Amino acid sequence: MEQQAREQAFITALVTEHFALQSARSATIGEANGRAAIYLSAVSSALVAFGFLAQVVTRLDLFVAAVLPALFILGEFTYVRLVANAIENLLALQQIQRIHGYYRGLVPEAEQFFEAPAVDEGLAAAVAPTGVRGRGSRSCSRRPA
Repeated sequence: MEQQAREQAFITALVTEHFALQSARSATIGEANGRAAIYLSAVSSALVAFGFLAQVVTRLDLFVAAVLPALFILGEFTYVRLVANAIENLLALQQIQRIHGYYRGLVPEAEQFFEAPAVDEGLAAAVAPTGVRGRGSRSCSRRPA
């Protein structure tokens, strides 16, 4: 009975971790959408302001000197954070795939619900410079005895 209680506790922990990872992925996607929207709004607003000022003022040096560096810095910060969000999202996805691998090995019927993900060599090559380990580094597809 002790072993069954331990297995049940482990499955409960896996389900909780799966939920937490999916929530983290949702949060990173929401943050990325928000940051991109803020940056695009800033660029759009600057272009509209530039258009209005170009009709009235002959010299736009002060406007350009103030707005373009701010847009550039905001763009750099946005880009860096979007890359970090993408890496966090990939790491959470890898962890979810490991949990799915464990679920897939619980019973023979589970394979129809938890398919093994296809190996995408292009994705692995694109992610390699970020320092994210490959998917084959650890295996959870077998149930411990």
